Amino acid sequence: EKCKDKIGAKWEGFANFWRTTQLEYTWLRSLMGRHKDFWQITEDSLDKSMKTFDIDSSMKSELLNLYKVLSPFKEVPETLKKLKEKNFKLAILSNGTPSLLKELVESNNLDNLFDDLFSIEEVEKIVIEASEQSNRINVPTIEEAQDLNGFLKKNSMNLIFTDLNSNIKKIDKSKFTDNMNKGQRAGNSALAIEVEQGKSYYWCSCGKSSKQPFCDGSHKGTEFKPLAYKAELTKKVFFCVCKQTNDQPFCDGSHNKK
Repeated sequence: EKCKDKIGAKWEGFANFWRTTQLEYTWLRSLMGRHKDFWQITEDSLDKSMKTFDIDSSMKSELLNLYKVLSPFKEVPETLKKLKEKNFKLAILSNGTPSLLKELVESNNLDNLFDDLFSIEEVEKIVIEASEQSNRINVPTIEEAQDLNGFLKKNSMNLIFTDLNSNIKKIDKSKFTDNMNKGQRAGNSALAIEVEQGKSYYWCSCGKSSKQPFCDGSHKGTEFKPLAYKAELTKKVFFCVCKQTNDQPFCDGSHNKK
């Protein structure tokens, strides 16, 4: 899209073809066991795409380098910040090369949000023992990949995101947050609060505040800090007071558990 003035009306078809070819080359090399890193595959698929769409060869470097300055989907920075505020450990697992991943997170000012970057290039391939063969996931065919959600569900992968912001609650947070330090109980029921659209509220996580469920600064000197919540709508919200919830700052019924 950034080069559409130079490429003309065929830019979108070209872009889609490049991406599809890139994926096809990745799958084929995986099936054949003939490894090339992601950057080499991206360049090879660009060569084919430029020939197919008759793109001026002088644009190759410009087009290829666009991969180093890709922009994230609009909801990604805010969602990552929310997860970081909840003390989640965040990492990238990718088939991209380490240098490309590093450039991308730095160019988008996201490097301070990730605890680690893992690239398949560090091992080139994963060797699966014979005893594990029954548990491996089949490589998708081209047809299956066009319905990737269906393919993943068929292989028991149920946590699929199409939009991080609207789907973030799909996460089974109990699996990740049960071992997190939680504040002292400040009550044994939820507090229903009428929140105003656009207004920010700071939920007490330590349990020491005298202004429950909100922070009054009592956490100072402790490992806890308030959790910011910005109301998207004017409505009644049930805030957690027991501080044992796995859906901070909202009540999830944990106050009923022994």
